[in-house]
Amino acid sequence: MQSFCRALAVLLFLPLLPPNPATAAAAEPVTEPRLGRITVAPGGPPKSTALTITIRNVTPGTPHRLEATIDLGGATAFADVAAGPGYTDAASLARTLATTTRSSEERFCRRTGERVVCSWTSTLSDELFQMPTTLTVTAKKSAKAGDSATVTVATRVDNGPESTTRSLIQVGQGVDLVAAGRGVVKALPGRAAQFRPQVRNDGSALATGVVLAVQADPRLLRKTSFRNCRYGYAMVCSFDASLASGQAYAVSSPLVLRPPADTVPGSAAVVASQWFTQADLEDHGFDDYGAAGTGAPLTLQPVTAARSTPQTDVATTNDFVFTELRVGGTRRPAIAAAGVRSTATLGDHLTLRAGLENFGPGTFRPSLFPNNALTAVVELPANVANRSELDCDDGYCQVEMEGDLAAGQRVTFPVEIEVTTACGEPGRVVIGGVGGGTLSSAPLSVNVDGATCAAVALPITGPGVGRTAVIGLLLLVAGIVLTVVCARRPVCEHA
Repeated sequence: MQSFCRALAVLLFLPLLPPNPATAAAAEPVTEPRLGRITVAPGGPPKSTALTITIRNVTPGTPHRLEATIDLGGATAFADVAAGPGYTDAASLARTLATTTRSSEERFCRRTGERVVCSWTSTLSDELFQMPTTLTVTAKKSAKAGDSATVTVATRVDNGPESTTRSLIQVGQGVDLVAAGRGVVKALPGRAAQFRPQVRNDGSALATGVVLAVQADPRLLRKTSFRNCRYGYAMVCSFDASLASGQAYAVSSPLVLRPPADTVPGSAAVVASQWFTQADLEDHGFDDYGAAGTGAPLTLQPVTAARSTPQTDVATTNDFVFTELRVGGTRRPAIAAAGVRSTATLGDHLTLRAGLENFGPGTFRPSLFPNNALTAVVELPANVANRSELDCDDGYCQVEMEGDLAAGQRVTFPVEIEVTTACGEPGRVVIGGVGGGTLSSAPLSVNVDGATCAAVALPITGPGVGRTAVIGLLLLVAGIVLTVVCARRPVCEHA
């Protein structure tokens, strides 16, 4: 009886339970806006910054309504502000990058007075980055250094919470920083080359608080730890020196580039050096870039003091210089193409593994030296059809060889084909470099069982071809000499 009562109690309680197990409430969609700071100068060029928004906690594949409002905070009193087109998906990004005349569908924002209002609908993924507009600012002729306005941005998705951020539009003093320095430096593998970035103040005003950014691969640039520099993929150094008008300056200590000891002779890499004002650096968001050094400063004192009047470079096409490191030496590596000779039956699907081998000396590093990149071109045999995902056109397939290739290392790649006819001219694998020309080639052929085909002479190439030809020539000459000597009749001195 008790068990029956318990069962009845359970049955009576079931309708009170929720139809599905309880789950945690889904997080509301949120936005994270960002608008970079802009510093312009009277008579200087316009500067631009993009409104970027990261959206989270959305339902993937579902359309969502997004809104953004930009309050310019009185900036139009000293600057002309234009809200340009942006993008909210890959298609609108492609149109924005490919055209100069924007169609209305890329304009998600409209400016009225001191406000820019944006609204659009987009199908979002789990987390998406969008750029609905770009603000372009030009200082008015009446603007004065020190004028500024705080810009407030508010964004939301659907009926979610509003997110805000603030930025700044300000007027600075115009300067003109011109980069200088050696265009080419040379070093042997494993040896050092020095370069000394220079800057000249071509403006009429005293330039204060300049910044140098050197972008070089850490595998090339010798490690330093100047305490007025910050280190990441680039080295960013701040100086408190005042640059007089028309005067050139150089860093007090040369920077050192050292290619790896097994670098291929002829390799080349470019190092970029660019000069900024402190305000321009902060506009780009690099003022807290990387980790600070701990050693002696690159100059007498690091920049620490804030400046009452910001400065901005009014000629940004001459503030950078490129230094090319060229690696010397004469022992270039031998590259040999790796071909394939295969046997099959008509209709077979095969995977041919063609490739190349580096016999050394030296390591190819295309990620460090762009002219180390190697390309393989596969000319398919005439009796097969391409069934691979390679980039092929009319029987020619191109493969970009990625990654380092050390001495003694061999790399291959699959070429999927179908045997369509019994006979046909063989193909080949051709290895080329950045500068063009053929480094090596090897035959690529598929013979069909039982097929009677006309003989085709296959080319022989590779690093040993010249040596083989010389040996063959010497053997031929030796044979001729022996034949002549043996054919001569003996001559008696008393005859």
